[in-house]
Amino acid sequence: LSSSWNELPQNTELFWNLQWTWGLPKAADFEYLLVAQRVSRFRLTHGLTRKDLLKKNIQRFASTQASEDSFNIMPLTYALPHEFNSFVSGYQKTSKDKAANVWIIKPIGLSRGRGISLVNDIANVSYSEPIVIQRYIADPLKFLGYKFDLRIYVLVTSFHSLEAFIYKEGLARFGTRKYSSRPELINDNRIH
Repeated sequence: LSSSWNELPQNTELFWNLQWTWGLPKAADFEYLLVAQRVSRFRLTHGLTRKDLLKKNIQRFASTQASEDSFNIMPLTYALPHEFNSFVSGYQKTSKDKAANVWIIKPIGLSRGRGISLVNDIANVSYSEPIVIQRYIADPLKFLGYKFDLRIYVLVTSFHSLEAFIYKEGLARFGTRKYSSRPELINDNRIH
């Protein structure tokens, strides 16, 4: 090894910098962290990572602002089944034309696009599982006619005080068919 590196003992589990976990870490995992050690999850952050709670927190924060429109960062959104009556009212007010009245359904606890679907008929909305349902953006950004989204990666190392690093590179995801809002193509995930 070069003179700038120190080899650590091989039989120890104490010397590490990042613990990557897919589930929620135990409280004990945080109690004895050394200064340079990080865990891939923060405790008590489900208010940011669960879709229904994120919606609630964004609305709560917006209501504390001088103008609620200044923090208008998401389309019309409801958490079902709790906001069922409000959703039905919102659905009926938005449009009588099924082609223009498209909503996106997202399970509250899934990620990476799993369980997402589009509906334009209220009869196709299932209330058996907690979901978030949002008015689908009718005219999304497109590149050469293809719908796309951008993923920007941020590493948060502390919430008290907030410390975050934005990665220089990101990811652009493109549909593989040109965007169309035609009702017969609502379930074509190559477009949406």
